[in-house]
Amino acid sequence: MSKIKIVTDSAAHVANADIRAYNIYVLNPPILIDGRVFGYVNKISSEKFLQLFDSGKNKPVIGDISVADLTETYNKLGRGRQPNLINSFE
Repeated sequence: MSKIKIVTDSAAHVANADIRAYNIYVLNPPILIDGRVFGYVNKISSEKFLQLFDSGKNKPVIGDISVADLTETYNKLGRGRQPNLINSFE
């Protein structure tokens, strides 16, 4: 029987209890302001993000997950047995 691995990003808003219960891998896209990384989505509170959005002339944007992060995650998940991967990206 093969193992199933679920990979998503933090935009999926999966409950922490489900992440732990189902061993879901959540990737963390960066928050960019003026092209520079300010922080990461699941490392900042909603309140702080809204403060960033309301202040300043340039609004924060959610960046893409890097190819390096994707490669590292899938290489880690692919070690040993060949898992069935379920991806959930918006």
